[in-house]
Amino acid sequence: MQIELHGGFLHYGVMAYPKDYKKPPGVEYGDRKLIDGLWYYNEDYKGNPALQKRIEALIEKGAHRRD
Repeated sequence: MQIELHGGFLHYGVMAYPKDYKKPPGVEYGDRKLIDGLWYYNEDYKGNPALQKRIEALIEKGAHRRD
């Protein structure tokens, strides 16, 4: 399942995969694993260290809420 959001020309969102999903060769799950089977993707993620840092901070904040 994919939930995609749009910010102007930028696409971002999450992709969820079933436990037994086997991805085809050459296909990426997404840019950043959030939890098992759930991946964040953003067209700007790989080339934007500031965005990567912001996403990491959000993931860390969410991890504290789960504890």
